[in-house]
Amino acid sequence: MRYFLLTAILFLSVTTTTAQKTYQQMTGEEQKAFVSEQSARIAKLISNRDYAFTAEYQWMIKQYVDSYVRRINNGKNEAGRGDVKLVLERGIQHAPTFAKIFEANGLSPIIGIYLPMIESEYRNDLTSPSGATGMFQFIPSTAKKYGLAPEDKTNAEKEATAAARFMSELQNKFVNDSMKEALALTAYNQGERTVQESLSLVVNEKNKDCSLCALAENKTQLKQNMQTEGLSYVPLFFAAAILGENPESFGIALKPLSNYSQK
Repeated sequence: MRYFLLTAILFLSVTTTTAQKTYQQMTGEEQKAFVSEQSARIAKLISNRDYAFTAEYQWMIKQYVDSYVRRINNGKNEAGRGDVKLVLERGIQHAPTFAKIFEANGLSPIIGIYLPMIESEYRNDLTSPSGATGMFQFIPSTAKKYGLAPEDKTNAEKEATAAARFMSELQNKFVNDSMKEALALTAYNQGERTVQESLSLVVNEKNKDCSLCALAENKTQLKQNMQTEGLSYVPLFFAAAILGENPESFGIALKPLSNYSQK
């Protein structure tokens, strides 16, 4: 219950400077401040710690927030391009179950809620070019490792249980890093070995407080897929969580998805 209590406390403590405006009505500087504040809040929710994001990294998060904003009320229902309100409405159906499963595995329920948003936008009818399927987009080898049979690819609860086990193991691999949760998310996308090799190339005593920032600032030293999809994964996760935890700030008449977990 500690994450739920923390969520409630943070909801009450959010500043109200721009409370009368939607994100779309804010000035550019107000938007930057909003994204900075909410990024810090999401970091606290997934880790119970502060993340030392640089201004440049927060700008990366903002770019994905803006990308989601352009999809609000666009009237589409296609994967990756559809109306964000429809995405969040699908999320409402699964948020309580996913949050409970991830918390039972010692993880923040926020990770359980928004990981499938960035993987599949809560759809289980998608198959990636690599053969990944289901809401949590497991490739066949990883699915087999975590006990998912082929017929389980449309069973959201079984997938969530496997994803939580996988994420728990990944977090343990980065336990000595203050951003272990975010690194585990990156490894969910890129693989543990790729992330560890990338860290060994660019992280040092001077930049270790924000290992994610160090990776982004030195991306030309990394493998091509890490430079693109890998470095985008965590900013996309934060953007999804910012939208999903503040829908009314974007003109969407829904409660935060984590509120549906508190039944």
